[in-house]
Amino acid sequence: MAAAAVHAQAMNQQPEWFKRYATVRVWLTTHNVGGLSDRDFALAGVMGGLHPGA
Repeated sequence: MAAAAVHAQAMNQQPEWFKRYATVRVWLTTHNVGGLSDRDFALAGVMGGLHPGA
């Protein structure tokens, strides 16, 4: 989560997080466009490349 948060902040994104034990759920949306934007997909790509402990 920490590594993902650093990337999100650098990309000026504000994901919604839910963490419970070893499960993390992240919701990405751009509120001013009313859904997903290219920036959401870019952040998802970065987060998908992160590994536990990264």
